[in-house]
Amino acid sequence: MQEAPQATQVVTESELQDITGAKMAYKQREVLEKHGIFYIERLDGAIRTTWHHINNPLNRQKLDTEEPDWSSME
Repeated sequence: MQEAPQATQVVTESELQDITGAKMAYKQREVLEKHGIFYIERLDGAIRTTWHHINNPLNRQKLDTEEPDWSSME
């Protein structure tokens, strides 16, 4: 089986504990939310995310919501 690129690899429970400094899922959730990191909560309550989301938090992504200046195209 071919190994997935790091960006798409799921962060292990051990890595998530190391990153957040917390063992409890609710504390991990608090830390990830504080830093704008996308995650999912599994049905068993466990928190999961990928290295892409760790390295590219939502609060650091530039969202281009402004309309372009179309008049400069004339």
